[in-house]
Amino acid sequence: MSATATGLEPTPVIFDPFHGVSRESARSEGLGLGLDIVQQFVRCSKSPSRGGGGDAPGSASERLSCFCGTAARASFNEECAARDLERNTRRTGVVWIDTGFRDHPVRKRVIVPERSKQSCSDAPWLSLGEIASVEITSEDAAHPIESALLPGAQSGWRAADPGAQVIRVCFDQPQQLSRIGLEFNEPSETRTQEYVLRWSGDGGQSFHEIARQQWNFSSPNATCETEEHCVELSAVTQLELVLTPDISGGNVRASLSRLRLA
Repeated sequence: MSATATGLEPTPVIFDPFHGVSRESARSEGLGLGLDIVQQFVRCSKSPSRGGGGDAPGSASERLSCFCGTAARASFNEECAARDLERNTRRTGVVWIDTGFRDHPVRKRVIVPERSKQSCSDAPWLSLGEIASVEITSEDAAHPIESALLPGAQSGWRAADPGAQVIRVCFDQPQQLSRIGLEFNEPSETRTQEYVLRWSGDGGQSFHEIARQQWNFSSPNATCETEEHCVELSAVTQLELVLTPDISGGNVRASLSRLRLA
């Protein structure tokens, strides 16, 4: 009598769980736990009795108890966790991250921020000369505020004094605003400017900030700042622009080339 079976190829990973091998047949692949279970069962059956209970050393119940706390149980738990993760991802569309800290797991997920869906309307610019009055803290006679507010003007507004300045548009009737356009030009000075946009719905008793932004002017490459803020504001009674021409406190006069509202 002789053995005709092909047998197992000698390999150091034959008892490793989840170790896959190439298969020529179309059978479904298992988890690679068969020989690992046998190995753990044999090891536990040889372990000395831990005392207590009525079973003799090496009894079936003790071997089963020992085996359930070994690597096979951990492998099974890993498989279940992977399946739960896959099901949750398909159900919610959120990818949960497994960092490997299985003794102290923390449920967490990566949140992809939604891109802003707000876009500026194509409403025409308002004719501010017909619907509003303007308050300013300073004005150069050669560069009045009308040059920044009215279409066709070229010179823009410039303050008569250095330091922070305020331009306030006061509407005759509450207005709905969807966009605010600003343009600043500085052809020579190197400075960092900051502006704050605020609006009021109660005639200036309280204000709500829309934007706070800084810009570094530097000749010759950064001499112009153009901004367009998309907003959804209703019942606006006043719009205020606070300009700090140089946040370092330099002796600089504020200027504004264009202010448009829609």
